[in-house]
Amino acid sequence: MHNLPIAISNLVRTQIRSEIGKLTLEATFSAREALSATLLQSIDEATDPWGVRVTHVEIQEITPRAEILASMEKQLAAEREKR
Repeated sequence: MHNLPIAISNLVRTQIRSEIGKLTLEATFSAREALSATLLQSIDEATDPWGVRVTHVEIQEITPRAEILASMEKQLAAEREKR
């Protein structure tokens, strides 16, 4: 299967988007271990029919889009002003 790396990469991206979409933005940054465990299970199950065993998944960095960062900054500023 020569497209295995591409297929796994696409699967990982899809699963990451799905799992991160279930979390609040703040929880996303602190939930790397839980996300990795969930991703490992779902990716290993999905690749099993291909004869591939996934044994480790690590999320190294989560970089939100500029719009999300701007929104977070506004939220933090509003919370500081409240206090």
